[in-house]
Amino acid sequence: MQLNIHIIIHPIIQQLANKIIYHKSYRNKTYNDNEKTLGMLILYETLRTWIKLYNFYIKKVSFLKEGNYTNKDEKCLIITDLIKHHNFFTEAQKILPEIFLQHIYINKNNTHDKYIIHNIDSYDLSKYKIIIFDKFLNSHTIIQIINYLSTNTKINVNNMKIICLTCHRKILKEIGKKYPELNIYTTKIIQN
Repeated sequence: MQLNIHIIIHPIIQQLANKIIYHKSYRNKTYNDNEKTLGMLILYETLRTWIKLYNFYIKKVSFLKEGNYTNKDEKCLIITDLIKHHNFFTEAQKILPEIFLQHIYINKNNTHDKYIIHNIDSYDLSKYKIIIFDKFLNSHTIIQIINYLSTNTKINVNNMKIICLTCHRKILKEIGKKYPELNIYTTKIIQN
């Protein structure tokens, strides 16, 4: 089975992504607003086929009331470094109220060349659909996170998705070898 890479080609998403990827000043209001908007749009693209919406109809005497709802048991957990990426998900609950954010802290143990993952054991992850976000997918830490989630928490890879603005082809090949059924949503694939 081949890795499922979804390149989001919507013109608005591409335009915002390019502004963020190639922008030099990270401290201005426009940049922050672009990150918030892009985060909401990419999250929408990722969740639109994953979250089910149920319709209901109430027949009144003189009219028909129509509405919809999501299953309260379907919850999403976004795992990311919130210190670096908080702007992308400040508006997330406007899309889906049952979405939760979890900061993940990763540090490298230099003596064993191993990544230590903190803050992830506080959730019963079997109840959640997992979204892992990294702005630029260019290091092996993402593989360490997926390894940790699939072995230590027994999460099925089908309940995980990765979102990134850009990803390196080399990292995609490594993920594809180990987790070919994983879904990755990105705006651009970069050659090494």
